[in-house]
Amino acid sequence: MSSTNSQTPAVLADPGPLLDLAMVRDTSEGITTPFQLELPGEALHCQDILRRLANNRIVARAQWAGRPVLAKLFFGRKAERDAARERTGVTLLQAAGVPTPALLADIALPPQGRVLLFDYLDQAVTLLPSNPGVDLKAMQATCTLLARLHHHGVRHSDLHLNNFLLAQDRVYAIDAGALRAARPFALLSRRESPQPLSPGASRRDLADLLAQLPLSWDERMAALWSAYAEARNWSAGKGREAGWRRLVMRARRKRIRRYQRKSLRNCTEFQASRTFSSLLTLRRAYAGPDLEQLLRQPDVALRQGRLLKAGNTATLAEVEADGRRYVIKRYNIKSMRHWLSRCWRPSRALRSWHNALQLEMLGIPTATPVALLERRFGPLRGRAYLLTEALPGPDLLHAVQGPRYASAEKSVFLQQAIGLLTRLAAAGLVHGDTKATNFLLAADGVKLIDLDSLNWPRARWRQRRGIARDQARFLHNWLDQASVLAEVRQAFNTDDA
Repeated sequence: MSSTNSQTPAVLADPGPLLDLAMVRDTSEGITTPFQLELPGEALHCQDILRRLANNRIVARAQWAGRPVLAKLFFGRKAERDAARERTGVTLLQAAGVPTPALLADIALPPQGRVLLFDYLDQAVTLLPSNPGVDLKAMQATCTLLARLHHHGVRHSDLHLNNFLLAQDRVYAIDAGALRAARPFALLSRRESPQPLSPGASRRDLADLLAQLPLSWDERMAALWSAYAEARNWSAGKGREAGWRRLVMRARRKRIRRYQRKSLRNCTEFQASRTFSSLLTLRRAYAGPDLEQLLRQPDVALRQGRLLKAGNTATLAEVEADGRRYVIKRYNIKSMRHWLSRCWRPSRALRSWHNALQLEMLGIPTATPVALLERRFGPLRGRAYLLTEALPGPDLLHAVQGPRYASAEKSVFLQQAIGLLTRLAAAGLVHGDTKATNFLLAADGVKLIDLDSLNWPRARWRQRRGIARDQARFLHNWLDQASVLAEVRQAFNTDDA
């Protein structure tokens, strides 16, 4: 629900210190809430920082003139340009008939500052599928909004689900500063109406948006495409459907590769360092003194932890750091010959890291990857370590064969594992080692581990062959259990022969 002037202003128990824009700019990286910002007439009471770009911009939930607002604070030499882009974007959204929070105030703060205040949408959530209320209807409405933008010749250069909000069953577009006229020179001409975005560019943009949905949404893709096509007065025939499905798959691969590269550099989510002797990346949400010490001496942690596996190729142990349980896996170098064969290639730990991130993006359950460490000598790689969250349950083989669970529960576990394999196949992925011990039970269902052999074959025939081998290896787990084997064969539609 949008905020209105009739709302009773909340009483601020602690308004925080009163700052000017220069003070906010100088402390933007470490500033904390609450604080007040001096504005002409009335101070802005900033309560929560939603996003910050150091020395550039802060987005905050705030109160101003007795009403809740979303405040965008621009500072520095690019403040005027960025604020102008935001204002222009709001105008483009309104011209296209796309709902967006109203711009309430535009305040200049010399010498290099500007503040834009927007209507605050109460109880709004982003369009991430995991958020409450985000269903097929909401996503269809989002596709319709995108079609309106395209029809009016406007593109969103930062097109992702966080830039759409759902509030009171209505979808709003935000981040107006990322909007661009697709044909800017056409807007400068004397045409009375804007020129729509070309069909090719329109389909690529739609594919980029739909590629952010997990694989579980694939069966609803046709309805989303139809919503967009209807808004553009296009045919939604099967020929077109096959084409945009390929575009979605291509966009998924592109997003995954970009995210994998991002995970190896410093950013909001990851803390990375690269030296002559090592490569280390860590998810910032897990950072802590114990974990940092563990990553400095991973072999010590392996010796002190609860040993899970001591093999020639890999050593695993369960460890604890900062109150959390992890599994650390060391990929061993067996001999000089083995090192010579591996040192010039990406390590198996890096492959597992990238593949775990890939499964997360596709919505396929796996143990959460936390940190990656490679020992290096310049460009040459040595031992490598992967740290993941520990999963408390047993593996699928022991869960199904043991007496701990009832038959009905075992059947549920099997179906969950088969569902994982089905989703892998739908994405064109091949696991490469689907023994039952690579499926672990967790509180929220079965999860897939041991990902260093997982790959995404480009050739269709390689995909089909790899998927068939995955299914055959999974069947092989149950050769001595006739009832389980029959259930799995039925799920795979495989003959007894």
